Amino acid sequence: MPLTRDFHPTPAAGGEALNDIKHIQFPYVGVAWGDISFGDLAKEKGLKELYYADLEYLSVLTIWRQYTVHLYGK
Repeated sequence: MPLTRDFHPTPAAGGEALNDIKHIQFPYVGVAWGDISFGDLAKEKGLKELYYADLEYLSVLTIWRQYTVHLYGK
């Protein structure tokens, strides 16, 4: 699903960066780990300009969840 709502034409060429957060849920306790902060991720992957971002979501029996952010830019 798109994370940005600005659907004006954007360049399709460029680089991609991705990172994820994992979350496991027990009956009364949940634990999450990972980092999807845009600025740190873009800097780590060498992106100077961000065009758009997407979110990928995976859920297995509501116990395991994984969120992956895809950043696209130059």
